[in-house]
Amino acid sequence: MGNCLHVCVAPAIHSVMRLALPWLVGAVLLCACDNMESGGTDQTTGSETDETGETGETGETGETGEGLPLTMCAGEPPPLAGGNAEVVCDTQTPAPWCETCPLDAQTQVTCQDKTLFPSLAMGPGGDFQVVFDPAEFGVAPTLVRLGPEPTSQSLPGVPVSKAFAVDAQGEPHLLHGSEWNDPWLWHRDSQQIDNPVACLSGMYLWSVQGLATHGDALIGLTAWLTEPGYGLALLRRSGDFSWSVEDLQIAVDRAAFAVAGDGTPLVAYSISSGGELVARVRHGEQTDDLGYALGNIHPSLNVVPGDTTYLAVTTLTDAGIEVATPGQAVDVVPGTTPYAVTGCSSEGLDTCEGNCTQTGGGLRRLGPSFRAGNDIIVAYLDFIIDADAHFEGEICGPDGPGCACEPVIDEDRSYVDLVLTRVALPSFAATEFSRERVDVFDETAVLYGVQASDGEVGLVVTSGTRSYTATLDWSMVP
Repeated sequence: MGNCLHVCVAPAIHSVMRLALPWLVGAVLLCACDNMESGGTDQTTGSETDETGETGETGETGETGEGLPLTMCAGEPPPLAGGNAEVVCDTQTPAPWCETCPLDAQTQVTCQDKTLFPSLAMGPGGDFQVVFDPAEFGVAPTLVRLGPEPTSQSLPGVPVSKAFAVDAQGEPHLLHGSEWNDPWLWHRDSQQIDNPVACLSGMYLWSVQGLATHGDALIGLTAWLTEPGYGLALLRRSGDFSWSVEDLQIAVDRAAFAVAGDGTPLVAYSISSGGELVARVRHGEQTDDLGYALGNIHPSLNVVPGDTTYLAVTTLTDAGIEVATPGQAVDVVPGTTPYAVTGCSSEGLDTCEGNCTQTGGGLRRLGPSFRAGNDIIVAYLDFIIDADAHFEGEICGPDGPGCACEPVIDEDRSYVDLVLTRVALPSFAATEFSRERVDVFDETAVLYGVQASDGEVGLVVTSGTRSYTATLDWSMVP
């Protein structure tokens, strides 16, 4: 069991709207805690802007060695790391973007022509809410509550490092971290009141990984980075609004997070062990090695919760989307080839001229996965590349840099399919029940998803400066 501390924080201490006033810091104590109960039900999955990512490496045990360096949240806190400039978001609904897909409540969101990075949350009864962040210096993210009459709300001060959840009453909660050398980790409630969760000592950085609700509790996962250590910490706020913080003693700075139906926290990660990269999942107090054959790059992982433990963990390897279940059983979802394009390489050309054709495609990123009874649904974007081009520029000579011979597209017949596949467990029998071309998607498209405790699923696709949202129509899922 990891080291456990209890952070007793007086509720409703700070409001982001009172930044200009002197800060009143309530009583913050570090004290021993009993075996920490953990819970949560909502799971957010999808891909970041880069699908490989970097994660810390350790030896065989995976222990941090240094331990989580918590300290009292005392004195005047630093200004919140996020921006304050408001972005106006335009939400169009209904706005069908895939009329033949098994989707409901299709909506289009644009925020002043900015590229957006979403954080998703789904409450009971299909209460779908998304925080859209332009990730621009000085610009605040925007919370959009989707539905027949969408509403939006600016979130000043919230940085890029954050996680989002919606409770049973439909109230939003944000767990947000800090920039480098800022020790404060915050929880923001529906009234935009920021309360300290925990503080680090030394050189520090919080990197928030996930947040979920379970009953009246909040359960979250964050990475912490100091000089010289780093690792993962499990966070829980109970009904009395106090937070407990548990050092998981796992020396990585990135992980996938979900919770089982009974509140058991689920943490999936990759780590170096014995000179090899291995994937593991921590469920409760146990840790399982998954049966993936990983290369040298830390992969993205999705963990699908079951009733008391994980149902499956998915990842994208050179073989495609691989599904691992308890007991190290692993299989590949057919038709999920990683992205690869041939044609239009300038290598070997004598002159930078002539025509070429690019073909290929596949998956650029791992998509989200969801529970469907005892099975799972794997969702992803499949890029089909078919383009005619010609070369322009100069061939590189023996002197090396300073030249550029690149293909210029003349006719582009490429497109993107949104694919949904049901994988039966434990047999791994895969049934692709929906594959639809979505013309509004381009090569920048990224798919995200979230599933609520009652099974409702929300999807967001970002494509350029537009975002498309929908909920899964379960009546159309075989």
